Amino acid sequence: MSNTLKGLFLLIAIMCLFIFVRHKELLLSPNENFIGDSYDGFKNYSTLLYHVKYDSTYTMYQGMNYPHGEHVVFTDMQPIFANTIKFISEHIFDLSDKAVGIHNLFLLFSILLCSIFCYLVFRKFDLPPWYAAIIAFGMALLAPQTERFGGHYALSYSFIVPMLVYLYVGFEEHKTYWRSLLIGLTIFIVAQLH
Repeated sequence: MSNTLKGLFLLIAIMCLFIFVRHKELLLSPNENFIGDSYDGFKNYSTLLYHVKYDSTYTMYQGMNYPHGEHVVFTDMQPIFANTIKFISEHIFDLSDKAVGIHNLFLLFSILLCSIFCYLVFRKFDLPPWYAAIIAFGMALLAPQTERFGGHYALSYSFIVPMLVYLYVGFEEHKTYWRSLLIGLTIFIVAQLH
């Protein structure tokens, strides 16, 4: 096994342990807890739940601005996230009662993803695996996006910037149309979070 993989597995183990210790209650019962205590946070949970359970379309939210409704982008429900749950609930199996838990777990998973992408970027620049793991761990914990867990959930995904940096570094190494298209598609998908 290469040193890069050993460092990555060590980082993942340490991050998972830290996330478990720090957010144990949320991990053990993700669907029964709300992250944050702000009005914005409550509104974002309620728009997500209402849209997944009751809206008849994927583009309009009928829970406010009666009788016209509101476009999903303006409601902070994270349209691509909400519509993925809505689609699965309507066509595969019902996840609508688990939307809060899925949302909460994805927020915590974003911290892990942040550390992984930071580590991969540092390894691209030939930092030693142990050093890259330590710095990636610290950067994931200090990412300013985690301060948005109080209510601005669409802005709290800390993995997005490191992921785009990783994709861009890969593009600079080997400039191909496929990599360029991947970066553009990633930006489009991420833009649908907020």
